[in-house]
Formats: sequence, C-alpha cells, structure tokens
Amino acid sequence: MKKKLTPLVCGIVILAVLIVLYVVGSARKNKATDTQESAITQDEIGQKLSTNDNAIDILVENENGKYEFEKAKDNWKIKGYKEVILSNDAVNSIVNGVEGLYAVETIEENPQSVEKYGLNNPVATVSTKYKNKDQSILKVGSLSADKKYYYVQVDNSPSVYMVNANACSLFTGTMDDFVDKNVPKVNTNSIVYMEIDYKDKDDILVEYDKDNSLVKEYADKNGLATLVLKKPISDIVVYPYSLQATALEDASALNVEKLVDPKPAELSKYGLDNPEMEVVLKDRNTELTVKVGSQVQDDSDIDYRYVQINNRSEVFTMDQRALQSFFDADIVDFVQPFVALHSRSSVNKIEAENNDKKFNVEFKSEGENTFVKTKEGVEKDNRNAYVSGKLVKRELFSPFYQNIVGLSFDSILKENANVSGTPQAVITYVMKDGSKEKIEFYNYDDNYYVAKKGESSTLVVNKQSVRKLFLDAEKVLNGESVENSDSEKGQSS
Repeated sequence: MKKKLTPLVCGIVILAVLIVLYVVGSARKNKATDTQESAITQDEIGQKLSTNDNAIDILVENENGKYEFEKAKDNWKIKGYKEVILSNDAVNSIVNGVEGLYAVETIEENPQSVEKYGLNNPVATVSTKYKNKDQSILKVGSLSADKKYYYVQVDNSPSVYMVNANACSLFTGTMDDFVDKNVPKVNTNSIVYMEIDYKDKDDILVEYDKDNSLVKEYADKNGLATLVLKKPISDIVVYPYSLQATALEDASALNVEKLVDPKPAELSKYGLDNPEMEVVLKDRNTELTVKVGSQVQDDSDIDYRYVQINNRSEVFTMDQRALQSFFDADIVDFVQPFVALHSRSSVNKIEAENNDKKFNVEFKSEGENTFVKTKEGVEKDNRNAYVSGKLVKRELFSPFYQNIVGLSFDSILKENANVSGTPQAVITYVMKDGSKEKIEFYNYDDNYYVAKKGESSTLVVNKQSVRKLFLDAEKVLNGESVENSDSEKGQSS
C-alpha cells in the first residue's frame, strides 16, 4: 500500500513546488514591471527646472541676435518690433520653455568642466523676469548625440540637466520662427470681390453688386450669386466657375514662405513702393490683400516674389507659382461674351438704328399683361411687347429679344480703340429704373465693329451679328419667326 502511495505523494509535492515557483516568478515579474513603469513616468515628467509662472519679459540671446519678448496685457511683442504680429504657437513655446521646463535627467551635479556639454559657449541664453519680481537664467548647450535632448544649466546651479530638444528649439530661433505667417484664406466658392491692380496693364475689378439689375436678374434666374465686371469694362456678367478655374485657380496656395524684413526702412529695395501687382480678394467673412513686388534674386530652383500681406509692414517671400494665375488673368476667360445682357423684366424700351434702318422695342403693362408674382414669390414679366409700335406674340418675340441682348463680342482689345465721327449703329436701352445704356458701333475693319460703352471702346463685334438684328426686326414685323443666334442665350429672356 505504501508503494502505491509513494508516486502519488511525490507528484503532489512536485506540483506544489511548481505552483510556488510560478507565484514567486509572477510576483517578481509584476514588481519589475511596476518599477519599469515608474521609471518611464519619472522620465516623462522629470524634474521641473522652472520655479515661477507669470513671465512678463523673456530675453532670448542666440547667434541670430537678441529678441526681447515683452508682455503687455495678454499680448506678447518683441521689443523694437511692436508692429510685427507674432505666432501664437511660437510665443506659447517660448513661454512654456521658461515656465514649464522639465529635465529628463540630471547628467552631473558638480561637473569638472561644462565644455563637453557646450555650456561654456551656450547656443542660447534665456533671461526671464516674472510678475513677482523674480528672475531666472537658462543656458542652453549642445545637442545630445541622438539630437533628442539639449544640455542646460539653470540660474547659478552647477548641475547639468538634459531636456527634451523640442522644449528648447525656439530658443535658438530667428525672427522668421517667431512671426505669424498665417495668410487669411478666402473661400473662392463664395467670392464677392476680386480686384487686381497692375503696374503695367489695365486693372481688373469683379464684384457682387446685389443692386445691379443686370446681375440681380441673372442671379434670380440661375440661382447663383452672380458677379459683375467693373474694370476694365463695366457691367458684364462674370461666370463664377470660370473665374475660379482661371484667375482664382491658385488662390488657396497664397502662402508666405519666409520673413525677409520685419521692419523695412525702404520698400523700394523689394519693389513694394510701386508694386508689380496688388490683389484684393473678399468672401463674405474674409479679406486678403497681397502686394507683389520684385522677383527675389537668389540661387533657388523656385522663383519667389517679395510680398506684403494685408496692412502688415513685414516683407515676406511667396512662390511665384501661387501668383501666376493673377498675373495671367484675362477677362475673356471668365466673362459672359455679351455686349449688353439685360433681362426683359429690367427693360422698358430699346431703340436701335443704323445707317438705313431703325426699330424699337417697348414693353407695356396692359390689363392682366403686367408683372405678376408666382406662389414662390418670384416676379414674372407678362407685359406686352411692341416692336416699332406693333404688338408681337410672345413666341415670335422671345427669340428676337434673345438675339438683341445676346449680341456677343468676339474679342477684347487691350486698349481703347480710337473712335470718332458718327457711329455705324446705335442701340440704347432704357431701363425700368429710368437709367439708359447706349452702345455705339464704330468701324474697326471690314468685318468688325468696335463697341463703345461709356468710356470703354474695347469690345470687337462681328458686323453681321449687328446687321442681323435689323433684319430680324423686319421679319418679326411681318409675322415671321427668327432663328435664335445661340440657344444658350435664352437664359436672359
């Protein structure tokens, strides 16, 4: 019986020993893990080197210069550069570097020499004054071999500490690191204003003018916040999407590269006393002005321009590629090519004459044939249309009217044509508000007129297109239908 129990007892003893060994091993492992975690936590937190908060003056001295950050109320400025707008991130980094600096490790408490740590000739010295009148001095030495840490000394203590390199990175910075280089972003999907003032060619001005009858009628009909050209020619509807795809193509890339001069004494050295171009963009909430000076002369593979942003005095550089679409802007690329596009609801009368023919169009409210409002609140023009005194049915009149207001130009001259004498044809719009718009057509060559609107005489119009209007008037008066010159122009009827 004893022989049978002996193996069983031995097995139980061995099992008990294994259990004890497992428990002890697990305990040791857990203890080691706890110790390791504590060490990591200690490394992350480290020893706080700064003993004060509420810094009010921070003098940073490094090989690039001296930068004294002064706090006035809640804003920080650099002494001598009050107009320079500082980066919030940079200021926070500087302030946190003196108010919340932690040592990852104490390297030596009483070193024989600090030369090997670069502290005999610091890369930066930071002198701080606090609201409670205390002062501190931080010396920043060389980087560690792995470039992750700086060696530092604080105040009069001989101890050498190792701190995270990111915490001290801006102490070795330049004004370029401290300045705010954010450029306001204008949403081109809701652009309401674009002005480009050129040094050597005609300016361009496009804006949303809600009171402009031409734009309002087009916008109501198409459901778009439509823009209108004001310069170099006035009152031409602008295609918003075409504007985005051409002049505004690179608007989102308008970013400054680096600070060149925080406090320029002479703008002429940058070509900014008389800019090559000034761009003004506005959406409903944001405005951006970019003054563009001369090209930067350096060995870079990228072409840069000197620029100023909004009303700031600093001079920056900007990539030429971000500006190119504004330099190349051509109104032909984004305007509707119509000489005078007017919805019939905004017109009372049209008078037209050439050398041997004339006609007029007049809209009259008669009985129920007047302006009415739909259930949706949209005003609809049901007035009777008369051509040279004769009432014309809508189905005959609509394509005829579309051809008048849809008269298009073929090109735009860079400068006003020299027009004089008697025009070959004249079309005058009498608007519902009593204002008038006159377009005079003068010979340009054998095939084209130049149209004069106000002070501008740059629109080149095919002579056959103008003559066709007078032939169409005769057809309508004879009860004949006319061919619509361009079906797309029906949007203005």
